[in-house]
Amino acid sequence: MYFGLSFSRVGADFRGQLAPLFQRVAADAFRKAVEETVEKFREEMNSYTLISAPAVLGGAAGALVPSAQPGTLQPPMVLLDFPPLACFLNGLLVAFNDLRLCCPIALAQDVTACLDSALGEVTKTILAFHRAEEAAFSGREQELFVQFCTAFLEDLLPYLNRCLQVLFPPPQIAQALGEILGLAFLGEGQPQVGAPVLRGAAAAVAAEQLGGPELRRLAKALAAGLRARPCLGLSAPQLGVPLRVFAAELPPERCSRYPPALRRAHRIEPFPLRLLVNPALRVLDTRLVTAPEGCASIHGFSAYVPRHWAVHVSGVDELGAPVSWEATGWAARIIQHEMDHLDGILYIDRMDTRTFTNVAWMELMD
Repeated sequence: MYFGLSFSRVGADFRGQLAPLFQRVAADAFRKAVEETVEKFREEMNSYTLISAPAVLGGAAGALVPSAQPGTLQPPMVLLDFPPLACFLNGLLVAFNDLRLCCPIALAQDVTACLDSALGEVTKTILAFHRAEEAAFSGREQELFVQFCTAFLEDLLPYLNRCLQVLFPPPQIAQALGEILGLAFLGEGQPQVGAPVLRGAAAAVAAEQLGGPELRRLAKALAAGLRARPCLGLSAPQLGVPLRVFAAELPPERCSRYPPALRRAHRIEPFPLRLLVNPALRVLDTRLVTAPEGCASIHGFSAYVPRHWAVHVSGVDELGAPVSWEATGWAARIIQHEMDHLDGILYIDRMDTRTFTNVAWMELMD
């Protein structure tokens, strides 16, 4: 690059011609690493035997290690029970780490196409293993094979999706496309627990999107969703949009439906519609108070969840104007619930599991 800069003095700056070269080299290196990982998976499956005891990875692949930092991408530990899947993921992680050194947005399509092809080959290998071994499966081995496939589908694939979002952040892709990612799906139904968008960390809204028509459309959709369901808080991921935006509202008529004793105990007080973009939370009172919560993304269930008594949340609105909100009691609970959504956390991750209830269980018994 310095050499090219020198030539710019005589009008022959060729640095712009180097970017496609670097991009091609990075894509080829990633493709080669993935192909080697797929071939190693085939070799592993050729000698693999389903066992019930958790396995310990050996050889050069190394073991998956839990992340030491909260909020970082921790590989699914369940894969340790299935060495071929764990080694396959480790190989991909090595390829991802090498790619991070030179990872322009322009590589997104090449990388996803390469992964799509690799996962197709892995699926074919798993099917071939099943055809070859099915007749000799014991009942326990059949059960373990189902667990193997479940780990591949429900743990490995969503984790790879999160890795791609780290390599190619949705806001950067959205900016390149000239739109807010996910808005095309507004109005097509609300994601329920199990949808990947509810389990990934939402991306921050870019400064240039503040006040734009897409963000204003999202703000209107959140407000309308609050009143249509009805619910007290709603986040963008709950509408299928992976952005750090949420809205909350407790109208007086809704507040009056709560029993007076409950209103006093949990400080349930009305508040107007508030919308926060890129919110930041600060706990003001660390006391934990337990109360029942439901969620539009886990329709038909509720549970008791501990929350801090008082918090402060700050951010901006859809137009970029500063928003600051100090809340206690029920409002603080709503804020914490919605902030969790922006980090891919659901109330079932914090609940007292013994209180998890189907709200219509009595009707179902009839």
